[in-house]
Amino acid sequence: MDEHKNKKIFDVTICDPVSIDLSIFSSWLQGLTDQEANTIRYQAWIKADPGNQKFDPDLLYQDTVDQYLCFALLKPYFQQPHLLESQLLVQLPSSTSKQLIEMFYHFDEDIAREIIGRNWQNKPKKDLDEKVGEKVKKKSKIVKRQYENVRRINRAMGHAHHQLAVYKVIQSKFCLSKELAQRYASISFLCHHSFDTSQKKFPTNSYREFESISSILLEYWTSEGKCLALDSNLINDTRDLKALLYSSKDKIERYKGLVVDHLIRIGQDKSSVSRIEERFGSFMKAVLFIGGTLSQSKEFRDFFVEMSEKLMGIIKNVSITEIREFFQALITEFDHLNLEVSRKTMQRYSTSWKRYLRGIGECVVILLQSGRL
Repeated sequence: MDEHKNKKIFDVTICDPVSIDLSIFSSWLQGLTDQEANTIRYQAWIKADPGNQKFDPDLLYQDTVDQYLCFALLKPYFQQPHLLESQLLVQLPSSTSKQLIEMFYHFDEDIAREIIGRNWQNKPKKDLDEKVGEKVKKKSKIVKRQYENVRRINRAMGHAHHQLAVYKVIQSKFCLSKELAQRYASISFLCHHSFDTSQKKFPTNSYREFESISSILLEYWTSEGKCLALDSNLINDTRDLKALLYSSKDKIERYKGLVVDHLIRIGQDKSSVSRIEERFGSFMKAVLFIGGTLSQSKEFRDFFVEMSEKLMGIIKNVSITEIREFFQALITEFDHLNLEVSRKTMQRYSTSWKRYLRGIGECVVILLQSGRL
């Protein structure tokens, strides 16, 4: 009798992995009802094989409903992707899990364009998804999911300095492909610094342009891309260099002479060299001003505004090739400039100045190629 009391009884269920229809999952992500998804599915089924009309449509609908129930069960695991493969509610092949996560975290660029400039420190407005949805002509459910995905990843990244590059941390924590993780790293950088990318100030610029610039700044201006914050050494050195270079007019003039001689040596067109020589003072003033904003988060928020208002106008009518050569000359000739500091300090300044110029130079090229800022 006692022996039976100690026995435990379990119900065991053995089942095959669930066969997920990715087209139905796509309909679920788009915020369609199970009936709407089934209508699309049935029409596609008949189009593929008219003989399928003989099949009982109720059975197809029941399968669609079952898939929707399955997706609802899995939604919490999509929000914590590293738990998806270990969950026991729905048995999924590993390859299917990866596809579902990738699809769940996919984002539309028109939605991303609307949300990147928002203040992520505050709670989102209740009607944000509806307003953005109306503007981009997407269901509010889609906007809400994509907004929450970005917010979730932003929170996971936070202000920490990671052991790996930000995109690798995102890739690991959220089980995303390298490409998608890199795109989220760029979004996170944009959101972390709350850049002003408003449609009012930049009505023609696409999300992709802001993302490309963000990836450049993340690479050159942070600590090896391992955190979203700007590197403190870069901040301090660019601030010091602004003061040093303007401590006397001779330093800027000597720098200009070195750069102009460099451009002449490599055979740049005389008219181009003349334009650069003429605008050198204004250019340096703009570049050093932007460099000075790195230490002030409120000022750095206006990075794109300052690039547009203070820098891009100065380099009008200069080709991309000429711009690339100009920035390379600035980088190369800096080491020949006497700033009257110790050798060790000069080496540190040189490293920071090159990082700063490579970053801003590639940003300028992107904006020139777009022709819209």
